Amino acid sequence: MLEKIGLHLKIDVTKIKKELLFRSVNTKSIYLDCTAFINIDTTDQFGNNCSILQDLHSDQHEKNYIGNGKIFYRKEKSFYEKEKNEEQQKEIEQINNPNFKDDEIPF
Repeated sequence: MLEKIGLHLKIDVTKIKKELLFRSVNTKSIYLDCTAFINIDTTDQFGNNCSILQDLHSDQHEKNYIGNGKIFYRKEKSFYEKEKNEEQQKEIEQINNPNFKDDEIPF
């Protein structure tokens, strides 16, 4: 089970549609909405695993490709961690069960 991925991204800022940038009401910062598609197991001819698209309005059907990226870090849970998490989840489910009775606890 994949736990964590680190990505190194490169965005060509000249391709950003500036009319879709927006300002935060609270912080006055300017934001860009974008989406990254990550292909964990394969790379292109340049070693990229990720493509980045600027999010467009729902009425716009074209795609605005603005960059790419590479996975530089992967951490998978070990078998022990998976087993431990599954046991903890079962315990939580038992405790949260509405039929669970305190008198079932031996102390």
